[in-house]
Amino acid sequence: MHKLITLPLLLLALLLPFKSMAAEAEEMTLDASYFAGSWKLIATGPKLFAKKPDRVDDNPFSYVDKKKIKENQTWTFNTDGSFSLSAIDHRAAAPFTITSTFTVENNTLIIKRVGRSLYDRYKVFLRKGKKLVLKGGMMGYAVFEKL
Repeated sequence: MHKLITLPLLLLALLLPFKSMAAEAEEMTLDASYFAGSWKLIATGPKLFAKKPDRVDDNPFSYVDKKKIKENQTWTFNTDGSFSLSAIDHRAAAPFTITSTFTVENNTLIIKRVGRSLYDRYKVFLRKGKKLVLKGGMMGYAVFEKL
């Protein structure tokens, strides 16, 4: 009986260190350079991927492309911590740009809201090549393509 219990414990003890090292290797620390540059907002929605979670595993970007949600914002992150959002509102007469600041803390993108002491917080949900999905803030999910 003692040998039957010892063998599974021994196997478990041997496998745990390898599993924890693999998990540590996968985790990446984000900083301002990870977001640096201009990103075109493709789509937003609080439940963009919640209704079709199988699409997230496959290719969430093809799902967004099929939805044809039109957005016209460009988010620009500078390595000095400045942030600008440029957009064309169909109700406005001309394009507009707002500027603010951002930081990256504990792998969370934090953008200061303009004119307020509030912040929007975003986690990187997925990134593949030039496409990025952020989760958080007031939009739920936000899908971007790097310009």
